[in-house]
Amino acid sequence: QALYDRALAVAADLAMAGVSRGDYVGLLAPRGPDAVAGMLGTLALGASVVPLDPDYASDKIAHIVADTDLSTVLCPSGRQSETERLTGCPAREIVDAGSSVRPVEAEDDDVAFVLYTSGSTGAPKGVLIPHRAVTSYAFGPEGVEVTDDDVVLHVATLACDGMLAECMAPLLRGATVAIA
Repeated sequence: QALYDRALAVAADLAMAGVSRGDYVGLLAPRGPDAVAGMLGTLALGASVVPLDPDYASDKIAHIVADTDLSTVLCPSGRQSETERLTGCPAREIVDAGSSVRPVEAEDDDVAFVLYTSGSTGAPKGVLIPHRAVTSYAFGPEGVEVTDDDVVLHVATLACDGMLAECMAPLLRGATVAIA
């Protein structure tokens, strides 16, 4: 419940900044509770999450920012100025609490995440991950076999598809996510 409340506070803060359904929101944060709240808050608003790994080279971050037309970038507390300098986008700190909004019901084809390839064969390419893909992965016949009694270790960067298996699918199934 605390995570849900925090996600809705993040969504309300983003809404006050003018972010709305269909916008792309960058998330420049290390793996951790802030990042999870930022992801869920962005999704609750109907916007798409564009994870930016803080360990990425600045030119890769610049490429992703230019490619996605981010409306804002979420970052941990105390990193707003640094994030704005790095991305050239307005930055919002991931809030701990605050007002709340009613979650937006996503359509199956709405983009949930934009994940970028490594760029090993050229420039990194954005892959649009719709909500239906995330829910199919979590609940489909070939999906993750996790129950609400399970604890799943989350070690992958938020900017790769491993995050879906280690974080999103377990949360959707009611499992506990242990963040390394």
